[in-house]
Amino acid sequence: MEREQIPEQVQEYPGANWQTVRQSPWLVLAGVTVIACGQAVWFQDITRFFPGGWLAITGVIMVMLALRSAEIVQREDTPSPTRRVVFGMRLALAALGIVLCYYTSWRAINKSSVVWDSLILWSLSILLTAIGLVPPEAGARWWRGVWHSLRRETGTWLLVLALFGLGLVLRVAWLETMPDLQAGDEAQFAYEAASIKDEWQWTYSPFEMGFWHHPRTVHVLLGVSIDLFGQTKTGARMPSAILGALTVPAVFLAGRRLFDRRVGVIAALFMATFPMHIQFSRTGMDQTGDPLFGTLAFAFLAQALREDDAVEGALAGLCMGLTQYFYFAGKIFPLLLLGYAGLWFLRDWRLVMSRLPVLVITLVVSCVVVFPGLHASHEDTERPVSPRLNQVAIWKTGDIRAADQRGELPQYWATQIRQSYMAYLQVHDESDVWGRYNPVLGWFAGVPFLVGVGVILRRWRDPGGLILLVWIIGTATLGGMLLIDPPHYPRYVSATPALAMIVALGLVGIGLSLLRLVLSLLRLPGRVQEFFARYGASSVPLLLAILLSGADQTVYIVDYVPQTDTLLYGEATVQLNDVVEIVDSLEEPTKVWYFSSLELDLFGTDLLDYRVPQVEGEEYRAELSAWEEVLWPGRNALVIAPARYAELRVALHQTFPEAILREYTNERTQEPLVFVLLIER
Repeated sequence: MEREQIPEQVQEYPGANWQTVRQSPWLVLAGVTVIACGQAVWFQDITRFFPGGWLAITGVIMVMLALRSAEIVQREDTPSPTRRVVFGMRLALAALGIVLCYYTSWRAINKSSVVWDSLILWSLSILLTAIGLVPPEAGARWWRGVWHSLRRETGTWLLVLALFGLGLVLRVAWLETMPDLQAGDEAQFAYEAASIKDEWQWTYSPFEMGFWHHPRTVHVLLGVSIDLFGQTKTGARMPSAILGALTVPAVFLAGRRLFDRRVGVIAALFMATFPMHIQFSRTGMDQTGDPLFGTLAFAFLAQALREDDAVEGALAGLCMGLTQYFYFAGKIFPLLLLGYAGLWFLRDWRLVMSRLPVLVITLVVSCVVVFPGLHASHEDTERPVSPRLNQVAIWKTGDIRAADQRGELPQYWATQIRQSYMAYLQVHDESDVWGRYNPVLGWFAGVPFLVGVGVILRRWRDPGGLILLVWIIGTATLGGMLLIDPPHYPRYVSATPALAMIVALGLVGIGLSLLRLVLSLLRLPGRVQEFFARYGASSVPLLLAILLSGADQTVYIVDYVPQTDTLLYGEATVQLNDVVEIVDSLEEPTKVWYFSSLELDLFGTDLLDYRVPQVEGEEYRAELSAWEEVLWPGRNALVIAPARYAELRVALHQTFPEAILREYTNERTQEPLVFVLLIER
């Protein structure tokens, strides 16, 4: 008896229905919807992880089950054969570079030398070290590769140049007035740079820590900018804006080398329009330097490991060393790069062992770059190596001990963990540089970010994806959980390139799923289907990235920027900026004497000194009756805080009966802002 044939369309096998579901784009899009619902719940209540967390986790699992990870990243991950690196007699040049580095560091500490001399000697020592370690044929091969890429991929590099231009415009346009406020920290950076330029005549060590424990390498950039643009907010902010804009092509390069060209372009577009990164790029401090050089270090190290390229290894060492000359958060990058090499070792230890000569080049060059800074910190016997850590680390401030004594240690750690890690998606800034407005990723990027996390977890063997998760987790741990009052967004800026690449992975995953859904519904003819599948694979994710960037910029420009006067820094800083305008309007020459109060400290900030350089101002510390011995001949102006005026009003009028009194009102509260008493001697 013949067995009955079952029609092909109804034949079943175990798991057939589940495979059909997994291959459908509906599961991915349903997961994205569930993630979006979880994000909405987080926005409604920023004090709790659950129940929004359950929705987000469920959505990520759905995405992981259904995503076709091989379609999202299209890079051919085949490392090049090992190239033999022979050092030979060139090592003498490397040794000379190392000796010159030590001499440069010693000279900067022990002799009064112009900063340019130190920087030239330092650069020469790095160059000699690199030349001594990198074989000439490797250098020639690298230059040929660069030239070949520029010629063969002209369109790609023009697109990257356009994205850099977009990022530069968004960071430089109206730099003097957006943000309109200048904070005391920002003014301190600028005033120290201006003092080094004008009073010290550039005679100082660029490697030592400044007044507020930041490396003075940044002050070189600020000083040059102030020299070009004047003692203005633009002059103070321009270096940060340029470094921030340069991070856009750096993110493209890293995204391309860690993943593929499509991810690199989308990550660069997101980075160009990333609101929080733009805001910090428009602030005259040092948070944008370490993410730039850290991102480049990853890009170069990835290529060095894959191609066994000595030049890329040297560039990775250069950039890794430079991360140590900016914000404190840059201290994490050596650990991250070591972790990246470790992940490669776990994946293919034979490959990493074959790349040891290149990794040695990376290590030696990075040591030469970073040594002068470490040497200067070591020789600074009056301050610890990381003074700022003593002020904010929870094991230094006694926060843990206090929570333990109150019997609240479990609740304390729960709060520290949630506040730190959920800063990316839910918890608002506790500092006054970004303000309590929205999470790091803004209102819209959290969903593609979580989809991108799902992509990375699906591709768990890929060191490039895993290191991005380590990057953001490490930043939240070292810059959040282990410090007081997390999250402070300045400590999260260093993770923005990693966030951009993860968001790009998510946008590619969502875009490809949408494309598959549309094509399955339209049922186009074969060649037409192939055409739309081929070009839609790049254009649909890019379109989503454009929509996301447009939404981010609309919210940033239309809603966030107009609120900066109330979001940033607080009323005291707003009042100080108002006083700057008042003092700046005084006729020259006028000697200014400040009468500060606890509420309005006019002399304890560098804001007035930097913004009104033509006015000589100092705090009046003598008794009022001794004014004849204190006030200068000519025009004097007493700038008096309201609390001090209430205290001295009668004595002032009795002492200076013919003086002219001007009262300025705080337009926000309609209360007195400051009193100015003009005295002619």
